[in-house]
Parts: sequence; C-alpha cells; structure tokens
Amino acid sequence: MTIHLNRDAINKAEGTEAKLKALMGQVTFILGMAATSQKMLGAQRMGNVQQVGKQLKVEAITTTAVKAFLAQKFNVASDNPNLVNYTNRHVQFIHENMPELDMGYEALFDHVNMEGATQDYFEINAANMNAAWNVRKPGEKTKLRTRVQDDSMQVKMIELADGLQLLDRWLQFNEFYKIEEALSEFINAYYDKKAAFHYGLFTQLGAEVDFNVTSYADNVVAINAAAAAIHRKLRGKGLPGGENAGLTILCAPEKVGEVEKMLTATRGSAIVDQGTVKQPITARINQVISTTHVPASKAGYYLIRRGGRIKKADWKPLTTEEGRDIIVSAKQIVGCGQYNCAIGDTDQVLFVPFK
Repeated sequence: MTIHLNRDAINKAEGTEAKLKALMGQVTFILGMAATSQKMLGAQRMGNVQQVGKQLKVEAITTTAVKAFLAQKFNVASDNPNLVNYTNRHVQFIHENMPELDMGYEALFDHVNMEGATQDYFEINAANMNAAWNVRKPGEKTKLRTRVQDDSMQVKMIELADGLQLLDRWLQFNEFYKIEEALSEFINAYYDKKAAFHYGLFTQLGAEVDFNVTSYADNVVAINAAAAAIHRKLRGKGLPGGENAGLTILCAPEKVGEVEKMLTATRGSAIVDQGTVKQPITARINQVISTTHVPASKAGYYLIRRGGRIKKADWKPLTTEEGRDIIVSAKQIVGCGQYNCAIGDTDQVLFVPFK
C-alpha cells in the first residue's frame, strides 16, 4: 500500500505538538480512506473480482463520481477547496491501493448495515420460510401461511484491534517515510485479517459441500451439473432469480487458469467443436474471485450462490483512538473495527474438484 502524507502541511506547523496535531488529522483521514473507497466502488469493482458477463460490466471510476460521493460524506459544497483536496487524494488512493486490497469477499455476501445499531448481533432467518403463493378467486380470502418457521441464526459482533506508535523523532528529523510505512502496514494487516475471516467461512466448510465429480466426463460437464444441483436445492427457499441469478466461483490464484479454460467452452468455441469437452458450458457464472486465502492445495473451486442467507455486517469501520506515551516519546494509535459474517444456508455453496 502506498501512503502519501501532506509533508508541506506538517512542516508548516511550528513545534512538535503542532506537527503532531497536523499529522494526526491526516492519519485519521488516511485510515478511513479504504472503507470510504470501498463504499464508493461497490463490491463489483474490487481488484480480485473478475466479471464474466458483459451485462455485469461497470463504468470506470471518475473524479466527478468521487467528488459527488465525498460531497455527501463530508457535507460540504462541491467547489470547496478542501473537498478538491479530498477528491484528488481519494482518486490517487483508489488507483494506487484499492486493486491491491483483497476485498473480493464483499461480492459474496449480502450486507446488513449495523452501523449505529443498538444491538451487537444480527439474525439470519431460517433456510425455508415455506412461502407459497396460491391462486385466489375473486372475493376469496387469502390463505395465510401458518407454518412459518421462527428459527434463525444469531450472528454476534466481533471486534478486531491493534495499535502502533509514531515516534516524535520521526517528525523531528522529517522521517516521513517511516510514518508512511507504519501506516501502510497497519492498514494492510487490518484488511488482510478481515479478508481471512470472511473467506474462512467457505474454506472451513467440510465434506457436506463437496460435489462428487467421478461420474462426469470433464470439468465443463461437472460445473453444469454442480450449478444445476445448487439451483435445485434452493428451490422454494425464497431466493430470487433461480438459475438466472447466476453463480460465483471462488478459487486459489493458482487455479484461475484452469477455471478460465473451463469458462471458454462456450457454444461454437474451438474447445467444444473439436470435442475436447463433451458439452458447452451452460452454467451462468457471473464472477470469478481469486484469493490466496483459499489454499493452493484446494484442487478445485467453490461454486457459490452469492447473497441470500450468506450475510455480513459492519458495526464500526476501522476507527482509531490516540494517546501519548511519554516513556518513549511517541504518539500511540489504537485502531479497531467491528464486524461479523455467517453462511446461513450451506445449500448455497458447493466445492467442485477438478477432474
């Protein structure tokens, strides 16, 4: 991650205390840039999310779009000089750093907004609510559902915390690069830990999500069958779209090449016409997400019906508190974030081994 401090603004301050105040104003802004940029970009634009269908392509981020978003966040006029500075710094941060942060998991979950909530948990409803739409004749009473399940999964908030120290002498001798390196490591470590937590929900699933591919001729036939199996299992569970909703592939980066080869087996392609595979791919794949949080030893991929009862929540984004450590002459920064996630229905996930 590349962090750029406004060194001129810090140097203009007179005295260590004034320099620290100028520095901490920038640090607070920088630590929130990733979360703000993530909201601005949306899950579809994360660096390790590859869009498969043309219908899912999104427009490029523009300075105008950033300025409009920040105008809402900071509640200042669009021609405010401070906002222009915010805008330029965010555009630079997005282009330099957001492709490097592993936030692909965002595309797998439906988001529950718990910021400002008065409870430290959210709930995922039972996997089958017995929804049944019946034909009603003119004047006939609606048949009420009396067998609605009240079961739910309660997902409690967790808090992740860490701290760092910014030494006075780094400011005294203008060693800004050390401050930038410390902030970079601090932010990287937080988002890497958060990514590992979310991906871990899938990689820690056991044999109950393994798809048996032994009876299928090749990888393309297997993914067609696996996709159909997911859609059949989810019938009647209230999820929209059926097979038209499409699926997401999650795999290790070492397996992306094999996945992409499989996805080229479209009707009329050489791989199909030459008989390399038995049939064209019919499974609708919307996205391919690759991450090192999936072990390289996983010789296959997770096929996922995203969203639905796969949910995540954030109670508090990465925020900081600061204090003074006179023993070592340093500014102490403690950061914390509050979130959690859960898979409420494992029928939305299959692990499909390669043939």
